[in-house]
Amino acid sequence: MRLRILTLLTTVAINLYAQDHIPRELLDDTLGKVGNEVILVKDFVSIYDKSSFNDPNKYTYQSLREYWDLYVNFRRKVQEAKALRLDTVPGVKSEYEMYVNQLANMYINNKLINDSLARIAYERMLKNVHLSYILLVGKNQDSLREVATKILQEARARKPWRELVKKYSADTIRKDGRLGWYSAFQLIPAIEDAVYHAKKGDVLGPFAIGQNMIIVRVDSFRKNPGQVLTAHIFIPHTKIGEASAKKLIEEIYARLEKGESFEDLARQFSYDRTTSQRGGQYKWFYPGETMPEYEAVAFSLNPGEITKEPVKTPKGYYIIKVLDRRDVPPFEEIAPMLKEQVRRERIRFRTDEKLLMDKYREKLGFKEYPKRLKKLVKILDDSILYRKPTSLPCNKFSLRRKLFVLAGEKYRLSDLCQFIMVKWRPMRNKTLEETVQTYYRMFVDLKTREALKEKLSEWFPEYQALLREYYDGILLFEVMDRMVWKKALQDSIGLQKFFEENRERFGWTKKAKVIYWYGDTSVLRDVQKYLSEPKYATLDPDSIKKLVLAKHEGKTLTFVRSTLLPDMDDLPFDINQVKAGFMVLEVKQGVSPRLIYVEEVKPVELADVKGKVLSQYQQYLENQWLSKLAQKYPATLNEEVLRSLAIDNNR
Repeated sequence: MRLRILTLLTTVAINLYAQDHIPRELLDDTLGKVGNEVILVKDFVSIYDKSSFNDPNKYTYQSLREYWDLYVNFRRKVQEAKALRLDTVPGVKSEYEMYVNQLANMYINNKLINDSLARIAYERMLKNVHLSYILLVGKNQDSLREVATKILQEARARKPWRELVKKYSADTIRKDGRLGWYSAFQLIPAIEDAVYHAKKGDVLGPFAIGQNMIIVRVDSFRKNPGQVLTAHIFIPHTKIGEASAKKLIEEIYARLEKGESFEDLARQFSYDRTTSQRGGQYKWFYPGETMPEYEAVAFSLNPGEITKEPVKTPKGYYIIKVLDRRDVPPFEEIAPMLKEQVRRERIRFRTDEKLLMDKYREKLGFKEYPKRLKKLVKILDDSILYRKPTSLPCNKFSLRRKLFVLAGEKYRLSDLCQFIMVKWRPMRNKTLEETVQTYYRMFVDLKTREALKEKLSEWFPEYQALLREYYDGILLFEVMDRMVWKKALQDSIGLQKFFEENRERFGWTKKAKVIYWYGDTSVLRDVQKYLSEPKYATLDPDSIKKLVLAKHEGKTLTFVRSTLLPDMDDLPFDINQVKAGFMVLEVKQGVSPRLIYVEEVKPVELADVKGKVLSQYQQYLENQWLSKLAQKYPATLNEEVLRSLAIDNNR
């Protein structure tokens, strides 16, 4: 419950200084004091923005002035929590540490890494890469890998690529191996990560595609031409035969040249059912999203132009018309989409993420001595590859040597040794040296993240503000729980006294035990007659029901008991003005008739309204407490500064 309440402090998506009308130099001005605490404009504004998110009167003088009073009480409670040393309570400290870790990880993953990778993704979108490939098909992965290794050796020995494609590729459709143009998020992640860190002519791979493997060559790069919107008429040679398809497409093209409508011909002849009913209209697409033969022609045309002749593809023949073109949108326009896509597909940017972390390490003054890892390899044995060690000789003198320095901290071989003990996992498929290298990278990454956490407050002012808000929120919860909520729950005598003293004020006076009778009007009138006669009024409801239904064969009559309290909504009568035996017949249009009969009227007891009494009692205790805090922590306000924040005429 507490976490849910406190999380409200950080869930509203508002920048720390959301209001552009406030000059930045004013944010560091003093707005007032609460006790010995100086309140800066930026501290007040950051909380005010979140609390008044949907307020139509936001930043009017009246709204600011009213919120100042609330803010003063908030600061008084937090100061009192610190005076009571609630910040030393283990539960408070552990909860705050948990939040710090969560927020720090979010900032590192989102602000430092994900946002930077989104920029890199956009840079990829601005550039197309043209690829060719060799497809290797087979069930034996070892054999495929041997062939792939041979191809890579021949390619790097400058053997002509076309000869390699012809000799090794199993693709019978793309015999030249040309795949076409691609951009960000269009390739298998491992391939995309590799090609965008390669240069023209590089041969990369092998990459596993199911049971098959491919080797890729980077043919060239170019500026992304953006998106194109096309319409087409499609005739498949796979369905009607090559000769028939070619003849039909040429006949259609001849009719186009004579001036017939492209849209009408598409509706009449195109085999593409998805587009034919729209006059052939396809979709907006970037290079790499459709067949290379199709897109090569589409991107060569201007809006309104039609292909000079039918285009042959592996699927059949197309006549293509370009409807419109547009450039890659500005980064700011698609940034949210890119950030989300990068978050879901970070694997595409594995190399960039590593390079990014290397840059941050450099910024943190990273210096390493990786050759010294050999000393640790000599001390360990192969058993750690498959069995968790009960102990390791981490205290050996030779392991005291410095391994790396980061953010001014020195880390030794012995620290890595201890890390292996804690983070051990089986690595049967690696050598001992490779295993130590893996643990070393894990250890460096962990310490890098820890060092970055210490820099977040310096790099992101709003990060420090969020930490403070959350910390104050925890203290607020703790002090309210101790001084108000829990106190009210435990003080049964005080609660009873408050109830007795405030009966009249809150309407906690009388309650009525009633019976609701339901049936048609004639039946209820007979119930009313029986209940009006003294000799029947003392009968139980079941007996009354039998008497009435004996006179109304085939009719129904039901009843239910209830207790009415004076603070309920839509009461059928004033409880304080009725006595036992009072009844009222309600016949309203659209509502089933009912007869309400009062069995008994008694004073309200605490148990009847305890929830509402408790709420009022808590408010009473809080008001008393706030009066004491006002004396202990007096507040002053710089009225001129507050008015300078307002947007209305009260300045």
